[in-house]
Amino acid sequence: MTDLSATPPSGPVARLPVFQTVADAYRFTLQRIGQVLTAAIVPFGISMSLVVLNVGTGGTLSHFTMLLDLFAYAVFAVAWHRALLVGEAPSLIPRLGYRQLRFWLMSLLIPLILVGLVAVPAVVLGYLAGGEASAVGLFLLPLVLCGLYVAARFSFVFPASAVDERFGLGASWRTTAGNAWRLIGAYLLASLPMLLAVVVLLALSGPMLGFGGLLGGTGEAVGPATGGALGILAIVAFSVVNYIFAAVFVSLLSLSFRTCTGWVPHSGHLPPGGSAPRDDGSGDARYH
Repeated sequence: MTDLSATPPSGPVARLPVFQTVADAYRFTLQRIGQVLTAAIVPFGISMSLVVLNVGTGGTLSHFTMLLDLFAYAVFAVAWHRALLVGEAPSLIPRLGYRQLRFWLMSLLIPLILVGLVAVPAVVLGYLAGGEASAVGLFLLPLVLCGLYVAARFSFVFPASAVDERFGLGASWRTTAGNAWRLIGAYLLASLPMLLAVVVLLALSGPMLGFGGLLGGTGEAVGPATGGALGILAIVAFSVVNYIFAAVFVSLLSLSFRTCTGWVPHSGHLPPGGSAPRDDGSGDARYH
């Protein structure tokens, strides 16, 4: 029998297999594309409504709509983390609660930490360097890599929030030790098909959208420059692709969390494709 504990391990229990994890993330998502659509319908509708609202108000509510859009993503991500980790099929109408709120708050907190680690030093060093581009470039890349590293080390709080684990930034930092660059590499590898899909969509829909409006994130993305109904359909197509790949990235993070922490669900739930976890009798066991 394998002993389990309700306490997160003091470090990673395994090294992350990059290629296998990426392949499993795509396989899990694409085999359940119907569930992806179910989980995404309400968040997608909210996101599209916020785009229209933002354009209609001339961008005056952009910060407010950004926060709501991030919450819509949190609703989707929590549902998809749970689909993989506990085998819970997404519902058309999500039940909102503490899970989504904590996920959303972490989605705000971690970028603030990264701003302090990357943006603030970049501004200060840029000022000291007199704004010279070559000098700024020398320290900008290390700062960006530092930000990616820290983001990877903190990332396990997201799947943990989705399954109601008492798992903070410290636990995430400990259990990602030695695996941060593997996580980053896995995300970069998983991003390649997405980049290809975006290039194809841009090639097909560019004349309807106007590249400047789409890529610049201004109100021009929805309006006469979009080519009317066809342009709006193109924007919807981009959003659908974004949600599908978001599901892949969420699957990747869930698999990484499970691999590196040894997490298993309650004995009453089985992860998709997983075997029944051996319980130590406490009824509260979660980690190998």
